[in-house]
Amino acid sequence: MARAGKIQIAAVFHFFTKPTSKLGLSMTNNPSNLDLPSPIPGILALPNEILLRIFSFLNYREANYLELSPILVLRLVCRHFRALTPDLDFWYEDDFSFLQIIPQSYRWDIYDRHHYLRTLFMDANLANTLGRRKTKWKFEKIDMLAAVVRGIPGFKQNVRAIYLPHSVGRDDIIRSLAECSAVTSLSLQYYEETYPVTVNLSEIASSFPLLETLICSSSFGTFYGSLEPLNRLQTLRIDAFDSYMATGLWLPLQSRQTLATLTLSFSEPIGRNRAGSFFDTSSLETFTNLKVLRIGRIDFALVEYLTNSPIDLETFEFEVLLDLAPVDLVLTLLQSPCLRNLKVFGVHLHDDFDFEDPFTDETERYWSLVFDAFTSILRSVEKVRMRDVPLHVDFCTYLTRMKNLKEVYWKVFSGYLVFGCGDRDPKEAMEEALESAFAGFTQKPHFAVEWSNID
Repeated sequence: MARAGKIQIAAVFHFFTKPTSKLGLSMTNNPSNLDLPSPIPGILALPNEILLRIFSFLNYREANYLELSPILVLRLVCRHFRALTPDLDFWYEDDFSFLQIIPQSYRWDIYDRHHYLRTLFMDANLANTLGRRKTKWKFEKIDMLAAVVRGIPGFKQNVRAIYLPHSVGRDDIIRSLAECSAVTSLSLQYYEETYPVTVNLSEIASSFPLLETLICSSSFGTFYGSLEPLNRLQTLRIDAFDSYMATGLWLPLQSRQTLATLTLSFSEPIGRNRAGSFFDTSSLETFTNLKVLRIGRIDFALVEYLTNSPIDLETFEFEVLLDLAPVDLVLTLLQSPCLRNLKVFGVHLHDDFDFEDPFTDETERYWSLVFDAFTSILRSVEKVRMRDVPLHVDFCTYLTRMKNLKEVYWKVFSGYLVFGCGDRDPKEAMEEALESAFAGFTQKPHFAVEWSNID
């Protein structure tokens, strides 16, 4: 299909690039054309709207496989084409990054990337159009952010969403963006292989006072400060992997009325036990309008909070670490009144689980009781999501109790997390068991089973 599309595009280009006079007459087979104006390609006579439609079929992502992005080739054809390219939609897609159009030979060196983007932004039409129209920006590299700040007029005034996948724990980056006072969505990933990183929550809160969405992920880091001053947050996600919270009250308490989606995932570094301060259940009680709650590694304090909470959740996902979440605790959690109208339910095995420990009959019984409980109690659920919950063909029949079920997503990354499949491929065995369990249903749920033995 892709090849056929390219052939069609090539045919259009061939037709419209036949020599044409400025009067619109074909110059082919014309015996007396000496007195006519010089010919121009017919494609240049097309309306800009038609040209943009044709250009939209070019795939800028092909730069991952080619030395030069097709979009950059297009800009080199002529001034007219170059003037049109800022109006192509791909520049304004949420996941667009300049790294995707930088030639391979320039992509991996910081100085080459900087020189390339500085040259690109010398096109005033492109720079001004992006600064005026583009509000969501993704930066794969910190130096690319710096190039945009310096080279795109209007960026600081008009940017509303920033995605920085490699923030590497540098507070100076946050401070440098403080002039982007209208930002409402911020996504940061702090990661550094050679030394621990720090996440200054107070710096984020003071630099971006209008935040409505904050996503912050850290590996081998330390969180300190507080998000308490933020008063407009609607979505908050904090992923702390092998990290700890060096502060007490850090949640955005002034957003108690607006916060609707909260995701907290925690994995403590060896030798530390700071989960209690990270989750801060006394502060969680202030957020009474939560609709989506995803929380990592439940314990007694979190279950007590949920069983007494007045919130009415639509989505709830949690992680279990078997030695910290006995089955009775999970069963108590599932009976919480806040889950009575649930639409999306997720249960996942926590990342701290030792996958090299062989599964026993006791472990199999544990998960059998969990399946029996949530499929009996959570009857309103439409979507079930499970990650590293053991694959077991006998568990499939439990799911048939959920009459509103529309989707089952079951993903497992370990060969130790498989029961009852014998010598068969676990993915095939599970898909067959699910199809068999729902054979009598008029409308079957959508099943997505993923299994990869990466041990």
